[in-house]
Amino acid sequence: MTVLATLDDGSGPALYAGGFFTSAGGQAATRIARWNGTAWSPLHTGVNQPPEALALFEDGIGPAIYVGGSFQITGMIAASRLARWGCLPGSPATLYSNTNETTFRFHPGNGVQGTPRVAFDDVMIPDARINPGDDMLEVWRVTYGIFRANPAPATNANLYYASMSTGTVPPDTALDVPFETFDSGLFPATGTTGLWLITSGDGNEPLFTVPLNSTHSAGYHGFMLGLSLDNPNTNNGWRITQGPDANINGYWIYDVDGPFADPPTAVERHFWFGGTPPGMFYLTVVGRTFTSDVAAQYCPGDMNCDELVNFADISLFIAALKAGSPDNWTYDPAAGVCAYLNGDTNGDELVNFADISSFIAQIKANPEPCTTVLP
Repeated sequence: MTVLATLDDGSGPALYAGGFFTSAGGQAATRIARWNGTAWSPLHTGVNQPPEALALFEDGIGPAIYVGGSFQITGMIAASRLARWGCLPGSPATLYSNTNETTFRFHPGNGVQGTPRVAFDDVMIPDARINPGDDMLEVWRVTYGIFRANPAPATNANLYYASMSTGTVPPDTALDVPFETFDSGLFPATGTTGLWLITSGDGNEPLFTVPLNSTHSAGYHGFMLGLSLDNPNTNNGWRITQGPDANINGYWIYDVDGPFADPPTAVERHFWFGGTPPGMFYLTVVGRTFTSDVAAQYCPGDMNCDELVNFADISLFIAALKAGSPDNWTYDPAAGVCAYLNGDTNGDELVNFADISSFIAQIKANPEPCTTVLP
């Protein structure tokens, strides 16, 4: 062992150990592992050199484990001497929250044919809140703030999400379409002025999964959340807030009726809130990030994608040894053929004869079910 620390990541105190090992308690664990009092488990995919320091730090979005050492890689991701693991499995956290209200609201309105327009806000999550290498977001709960002025008629609020275009692009093309609807709710008529909240998701299961764009704004990973209101009365509107980040002050309108003359057939247009500090819409997002790279997040020993490591995996493990590389392997979980690197049971990022003894140990240990993250 090179370092030991007792830390509470939000799921209860646990012992974290770093060292030269590649397994712990029969589980593949590359140089860092967690003991919860009953069993060992790996910390993501580990590091390529033993850790020298472990610490827990609350960075505003929930507790995170910080690891220091001479390593240069965490799993398959470059990380020079310092790595952060937050949003641990089973522990979604608040990744985005803008609730500092202004006195303004915004109604997207209807197009020339009467179709409700959709307003989209770019949800930009600082890189510091993203685990190294993660490029996907699993959203568990979303809250929108709707400001209603007396008298506010009844209206349906429809909620949407979308990815952002990959690559550095002009703002008018940042919204990837088609977008998806994930919830809706009815606001009854009211004679009271004030903020109304619409929350989707109970936090017990994910609502949707969306890719994160890391190139649109430097230092952020982003996606889009949208809102339309069926009633065109402007006494209902999406509350405008003021946030701390100068590059987050724009929004998009999607109008299937296409009234924008830029060009005349355009259905999407970018606008600016303006003001200091910059504006954005009232939103909070609870979720957890993960990587779409199967090589960076896999379930060692589970060769047939049934989330177990047992005798049913032996024939495919032998086939992986014979294959010699991912290029000779067909990853098809629907057909019961899981990721090639699931055959790497000793954590050296190779599948070869050195994995045989640890594969056998995995079968004997009868580990808890785990799931390979699909690409």
